[in-house]
Amino acid sequence: MKENLSSAEKTGNRDPNGHGTHCAGVATGNIRLDNGKRYGIAKEANLKIAKVLSDAGKGTTSSVIDAIDWAITKKFRILSLSLASATKLNDIPSPLFETVGARALENNCVIIAAAGNDSSRPSVPKPVSSPANAVSIMAVGAIDGQMKIAKFSNAGLNPTTGGNVNICAPGVDIISSYPKNSKNKSSNYYAMSGTSMATPHVSGLVALYMEQFPEKSAKEIWELIETEAKPIEGLKYRDIGSGLIQA
Repeated sequence: MKENLSSAEKTGNRDPNGHGTHCAGVATGNIRLDNGKRYGIAKEANLKIAKVLSDAGKGTTSSVIDAIDWAITKKFRILSLSLASATKLNDIPSPLFETVGARALENNCVIIAAAGNDSSRPSVPKPVSSPANAVSIMAVGAIDGQMKIAKFSNAGLNPTTGGNVNICAPGVDIISSYPKNSKNKSSNYYAMSGTSMATPHVSGLVALYMEQFPEKSAKEIWELIETEAKPIEGLKYRDIGSGLIQA
C-alpha cells in the first residue's frame, strides 16, 4: 500500500461498509454525541487507517501485507486486523504472515488479528483463521455478555502448527461508531458482533499498556497482556487462550 495512493484518500475518507469505522471506534472511541456515554478503549491513541479491503469487505493477501509493510516503515506500534480468511484442520500458517509478523515484532510493533467467525457452536468449532493463525500474530477470540464463548468464535484446533487463540475479549452486540448513511443506517452508532469487534478491544488495551510502560518492547507488552488475562471458569484454553483481557 502506497501512502500517497491510499483508497481512503481517493474516496475522501469515506466508509460505505461501516465495518472499519466500527472497529476503529471500539479501539479508540471517546464519548457518544447522542447520550454522553463512553464506548471506546484508548481515546487518546494516535489512530491511522489503512484501507486494505473493498467496500464489500473483500481483499487480497498482498494488499494486507503491503499495508503491514507500510505501517512498519512508519514505525507504528500496534496493527489491528479485523479481517480473516478461513482455514482447515491441519493447515499451516502462511509463511508470508509468519514473516511479516515476526518482522513487526522485531521493529517493536505487535499485530493483533481476529480469530475468525466460522464456528457454529457448540457442535461445530472451526480452526483459527489466517492471518491470526500465525505464531507471530496475536489471535483474538470473542465472548458474549454472559462470559460464554461466542457461538461464531473460532478455536485453537491447530495448535501444533500455530493456529491457537491467544486471548479473548467482548465481541457480541458491541456498540460503536458507524457511518450514518452506510447501509441506510440512521444513527452514528450501531451494535455489531464478531471476533472483528473483540480484536480492537485488545488493540485499544495494548495502546494503554504501551502508554503506561513506554520502556517495554512489543514482545514484552504481548507477554504482559497474556500474563494479566483472566481465565474464565468453564471455558477451554483452545477457545479463549490465556483468558479475558484485563485493564
